[in-house]
Amino acid sequence: MIKQLTIFVSCLFLLSGCVTPMVQPLINAENKLKETVAAQQKKQVDQSSAKIKCQEACQQAVTANGRDFSSGPCLSNEVIEDWACDIVHVPRLPADNDPANQCASFREGKVQHFVEVDLNCTVVDYY
Repeated sequence: MIKQLTIFVSCLFLLSGCVTPMVQPLINAENKLKETVAAQQKKQVDQSSAKIKCQEACQQAVTANGRDFSSGPCLSNEVIEDWACDIVHVPRLPADNDPANQCASFREGKVQHFVEVDLNCTVVDYY
């Protein structure tokens, strides 16, 4: 009887010791997953917002008289936080790759992302 009781108590002790440490890593994994999902959702929302705002900036600039788009100018150094907006030609011309025609905020590292639209205000690319 004592032998059985000792085995029973030992098993309970071992099992309780094995279960308790598993709870914390699962909670940490769940929190990490939530953070990752939230970050990806924000990234997608920012990309969509930047594209829309860049197209709006392009449409406003195109309707303004006297604006020269031949050099593919920067339309906005920050259409939304951390995103610039630039006009490019399709296909690309050497003027599009000239740093003088690109957004200074991106060249200087003030923003990390940019949207490129063509002369019809269609999104060409984004980074």
